[in-house]
Amino acid sequence: MNIPTREWRDVYDKRDWGAGIWQHEPDKRQWQDEVTGLACLTVRSPVTGSLCGYIGVNPEHPAHGLHCDGITADEAEALR
Repeated sequence: MNIPTREWRDVYDKRDWGAGIWQHEPDKRQWQDEVTGLACLTVRSPVTGSLCGYIGVNPEHPAHGLHCDGITADEAEALR
């Protein structure tokens, strides 16, 4: 599957957020990693303004099914 690179800017009104790189970076971006071929996504939180990153893996990948809020030390070790 080929994931097209796309960016969404000005999704949120950031005028009250003050000066910073967030004023010029995309609020959402999708792309396909050139090395691994995995689907990648960053999405800005409307509450904190931080960027959250996600990577799509197939069902055979050892990280498949792990929760997006983080992984345990044991899960990280199993991915090595």
